[in-house]
Amino acid sequence: MSISIKTEQQKKWNAVSRKIAENGIILLKNENNILPIQDERMAVFGRAQIDTLLTYGKRIIDGDARRMFTDALIYGGISVDMELYSIYREWSAANPVTQAGEWSGCVPEMPIGVNTVKAAYDRGCKKAIIILARHSSENTDLVFEKGGYLLTETEEQMINNVCSIFENVVLVLNTVGAIDLSFFKTNRIDGVVFANLPGVGGCDALCGVLKGEVNPSAKLTFSLAEKYEDYPSSA
Repeated sequence: MSISIKTEQQKKWNAVSRKIAENGIILLKNENNILPIQDERMAVFGRAQIDTLLTYGKRIIDGDARRMFTDALIYGGISVDMELYSIYREWSAANPVTQAGEWSGCVPEMPIGVNTVKAAYDRGCKKAIIILARHSSENTDLVFEKGGYLLTETEEQMINNVCSIFENVVLVLNTVGAIDLSFFKTNRIDGVVFANLPGVGGCDALCGVLKGEVNPSAKLTFSLAEKYEDYPSSA
């Protein structure tokens, strides 16, 4: 069977895009050697593992380049708790993302009880990944309210529950900019990765960073404060 020139070109473009994504991912924190991920099963929490934000606006990504976060971990050889993954897949399918085009804020997060977290731990997961997502674009900036710059109560409860069970937690920020990080004061999180909206092949790039195949050498172009009041412009 012949392969179209467009398909071959697309593969090359996707490879370049993934390389760009790898160079844009930022490692903000890595304590107690929590990264890279070794031969260990991970429990992944957060609806954005299913509906990862890849680009701004109405841009469409097709095929493997659109692989979502947990799918990319599995494709990249990282062991994840499949029972927990199935729970998120089913809930996300029943609660689809309805936003399209230019919008800001979060997508509805799945409520996650401490018993569900404990069950993942008991199945052999000793490390957890939490992925938080926020979208905004031109003329639709995040606002200072829950679901915007501030976390929703569901997100806060998820973080609290995960950190109460798991001692080893990595946070992935699938956000276009700063969000409230004051939960760091009350929750131990050893690893923080700022992924932004990683674009074409971005989740595969993120998997490479988490596995240690790629050195996350990018730098922030703005400050990520712990809380809103830490920014001088908040006065």
